[in-house]
Amino acid sequence: MKAIQGAALVAALALVAGCGKFGIGGPKTSEEALKGAKAALATGDVKSVYDLCGRAIELADKVGNGMHAILALECYADSAARLGKTASTLPAYAKVIGTYPTDMLNAAGRFRLRNDYGVALYQAGKEDEAIAALNEALTVYKGTGRAGYNTVRDRMYIVRNLGKIYKKKGVTPAATEFAIEWADEIEADISRNGPHPALRMGSGSALEVLADIISATDSTRAGQAREVATAEKESEAAYAAANPGSDRRCHNMGIYGAQMQRCFVDLP
Repeated sequence: MKAIQGAALVAALALVAGCGKFGIGGPKTSEEALKGAKAALATGDVKSVYDLCGRAIELADKVGNGMHAILALECYADSAARLGKTASTLPAYAKVIGTYPTDMLNAAGRFRLRNDYGVALYQAGKEDEAIAALNEALTVYKGTGRAGYNTVRDRMYIVRNLGKIYKKKGVTPAATEFAIEWADEIEADISRNGPHPALRMGSGSALEVLADIISATDSTRAGQAREVATAEKESEAAYAAANPGSDRRCHNMGIYGAQMQRCFVDLP
């Protein structure tokens, strides 16, 4: 009798262990996990969204489904931020960005995810890794259509965040080279396109950060950059006043019909 009871207990424990946090068996595919996340999102159950989207990344990666992995990363990162657990997403960011470069190229959030990964690294105290990630975000699509006039707004977030990290870290040759290169590029873009800031919103504040870095080695060049930055910020402010919301860059991401707004993270 005792042997039978013992066997029953072992079986029961095995069943509980097999259930996991997703119930008996849990989602078997990334699609199932994402649909579960959609339902949880509708009820405001952020913790379940976090768990299910994290599981969706694992399941998508298991079969090499890059687009599902990226979509799952979107809701995983969003729910983690709401829970104050952004640092927990670092392995997922590294996995998805590193494993699926082609799918990332075609994703709407290609720059935003890379920007937010770099910011998350910095906030986790991984300064050098953050610098490397943000530098890669600026160079990975260089020379392609993805780094054209229509992505200037996206790249300005990355330039600004990287500039802020360099500035806090202290002036180095790498920081100065970065600042001068991007100050030249931003000023050339403003000169080419004149008083039409719609596609380059954020350029003025980015140039302002770069000027602060440059000032340590070349006050004249820094002064020139600040002058252009001031005029550009005024132009952008006027455009934003006439077009509410244009000063913030966000994407509406759909999870099987459920909408989730994902915006660039900007360091203070």
